[in-house]
Amino acid sequence: TKGHNFEFSTLAAAYLPNLEYLSKHWLTTHVKEIFREEYADNFDAAIGGLAYADATKNNYLMLLDAGIIDAAQRRYQGKAKFEDRLVERIALAYLWGVEELHSPRFDWWFESKDTAALRIVSHFYWSVRKHELSDTQVARILDFWRFCVDYSQNHIDSCQALLSSLGRLVGYLDQINDEDEIRLL
Repeated sequence: TKGHNFEFSTLAAAYLPNLEYLSKHWLTTHVKEIFREEYADNFDAAIGGLAYADATKNNYLMLLDAGIIDAAQRRYQGKAKFEDRLVERIALAYLWGVEELHSPRFDWWFESKDTAALRIVSHFYWSVRKHELSDTQVARILDFWRFCVDYSQNHIDSCQALLSSLGRLVGYLDQINDEDEIRLL
């Protein structure tokens, strides 16, 4: 993974859960060698391969602990080819309870006014609406919706598309309380 041999970088990342199955210790020890930031083309190939790997909580935590999620988030902001699947993984980690609305990853999007990434999160939550979600996961989606609507009040000019996307999450509401009614308006 030190220049050239991009196929290995791609395939190693695509088979991350399989490598973890073979040897979690080896993978944890060598994950930074698969995702080498100092070799940009290999890093791109590995992140590209990661898009095809099964999303697992253990793999996400390992990548987070190794700093790879943060590095990729900074590197690919605004580059849809890589960013969309990475954003979806962070959104999934939020549903797992690994991420929070004030984690460095979510703070990055809000502080940089990256409403495109927030729309991807919103779309992802809309796309999983028919899956079996726990009450806790539905509550987390609604917390995301409320947080984004409140955020948009201070950034109304740049949040029109975000608000439109968030509107689809209303289907998660069982009933509309007074605060939610104000947000909907």
